[in-house]
Amino acid sequence: MVIEMFPAENGDAFLVRLDNKKNILIDMGYMNTYKTYIRDKLVELKNEHQCIDLLVITHIDEDHIEGAIEFLKDNGDANNPQIIEIKEVWHNSYRHLQFNKSKVDNISRFEMKQLEEIKLSNLGISRKETNESNPISVTQGSTLAGYLYGLGYVNNKWNSSFNDEAINLDSNNEIKFDDIKIYILSPNTSKLNNLSKLWIEKLRKIDINFSISNEEIFDDAYEMYMKKLKPISDIDEDKDISYSSKDFKMLINEKLKQGNKDKSKSNGGSISFILEYRDKKLLFLGDAHEDIITDNLEKYKNSGK
Repeated sequence: MVIEMFPAENGDAFLVRLDNKKNILIDMGYMNTYKTYIRDKLVELKNEHQCIDLLVITHIDEDHIEGAIEFLKDNGDANNPQIIEIKEVWHNSYRHLQFNKSKVDNISRFEMKQLEEIKLSNLGISRKETNESNPISVTQGSTLAGYLYGLGYVNNKWNSSFNDEAINLDSNNEIKFDDIKIYILSPNTSKLNNLSKLWIEKLRKIDINFSISNEEIFDDAYEMYMKKLKPISDIDEDKDISYSSKDFKMLINEKLKQGNKDKSKSNGGSISFILEYRDKKLLFLGDAHEDIITDNLEKYKNSGK
């Protein structure tokens, strides 16, 4: 087993290469992470006649998702990839959320315009840079969900291990393929419902009766909005983090006693899991909330696994 962690600033990007020729890619950091580090590695795998068996995009956050957007654009059609074959993608988008409100077939022209404005108002600098050399209209899909739709991942390649539904431990908390076992720790139905409520609240601020539908504009607008939400954090980024092992343990204990928790609903939807391969176990947390992680790690421990 080889684990590669690519420089992603404050984000994540991991490639797990197993000796059975299975490869799992977890998040892809920023656009520069992909262009500078990941792309050449994927080409190398392709030249070795390998593929990416599973690409996990844990949640909608620029430091996890931007590299994946650029990669999907470069890689092209899912069934005729230009760089490397992706057998399956795990990612929860708007289409995987459940709403109490009934969906309509088509929203109004006003509602469509409002969703376009949400997309444009949340379009980050990094996405603009991505499109400079190959201009693509935002309405044509400059989001991860947009590319997954447009490039053919909807057909048996997007969350297919979960019957094309949400990655949700309440639906299926254990996935097996070959010698690999993946135990889902997050999200659950409650965390996903929080994302649904957050999105509905945003729409109701525009119009109390704002309609929802399965039109792809919702995936794009939802992703752009969620990507720009700032998580609540008490970390002082200017503080020296060069701690000794003892000092670091004291810092962690201090934080735990303070009870500071990540209250970001967007982070609460993070896909988190244990990857088990033979006698090795790897924990990938994304930005998941600590409550669901600690609860499910305890359940995992008590199950004797």
